[in-house]
Amino acid sequence: MVAQLCDSAVSVGREMIEVSKNETRWRDITAQMLHAWNDGMASLRSVKGGLRFERLSADIEAAALPEPQQPPRQEKVGRSVLLARARHS
Repeated sequence: MVAQLCDSAVSVGREMIEVSKNETRWRDITAQMLHAWNDGMASLRSVKGGLRFERLSADIEAAALPEPQQPPRQEKVGRSVLLARARHS
C-alpha cells in the first residue's frame, strides 16, 4: 500500500512539474509541495530490506525547481499575533 502511495505521488508530481512549466505562478508552490512529498517518501522504510520507494529527487533536479523556502522566524515564540492586546485600565 505504501509503495502504491509513493508511486501515485511520483506520478502526480511529474504531472505537476509539467503544469508548472506552463503556469509559472504555480512554480514556487509546486516546488514547496514536491520537496515536502519527496522528504516524506525518503523517510519511509520497508520491512523488506532491499525495497526502496520511488522518489521525485531526479524529477525535481531535472525541472530545476528551487529549494524549499523556510518560513520567516518569529521574534516571540508562543504568542500569537492574532491574540487581542491586554487592556490596562
